Amino acid sequence: MIYAVNTLKHQNRISCQKSIEGLPNTYQILCTSEMGGDILPGTETTSPTYDLTPPPHSDLKQQIAEMYRRLSPQEFDDLLETMDETTLRTAVNRLAAAGGVEAEMKVGFFVQVLQNQLMEDGQLITRLATL
Repeated sequence: MIYAVNTLKHQNRISCQKSIEGLPNTYQILCTSEMGGDILPGTETTSPTYDLTPPPHSDLKQQIAEMYRRLSPQEFDDLLETMDETTLRTAVNRLAAAGGVEAEMKVGFFVQVLQNQLMEDGQLITRLATL
């Protein structure tokens, strides 16, 4: 996948805009007449672009799915209410490094395990909620 993206960038078929920390890069497909589009005389030759940005939090959701289970949209929203995204990413990374947890674990207990990953370093979680 990475090879294909790099090849398309090198051929100027897609563009990539680097993102800020914690968010995915934004990729755009560049459409030109060389790619099979007809350009009529006297029309603009600017290429339309298509946004290929993944949905928000898709990488975080995927990481949680790999080390626990896939969360429903409501469960994920509830999880984001318990801690901010940066704190959640830190906890998920630590738990993934420790081997993750069983998929049968209830979501509320999963949140407690994530919070324990942060407490071990003395970090404070400022927004706690019960699921």
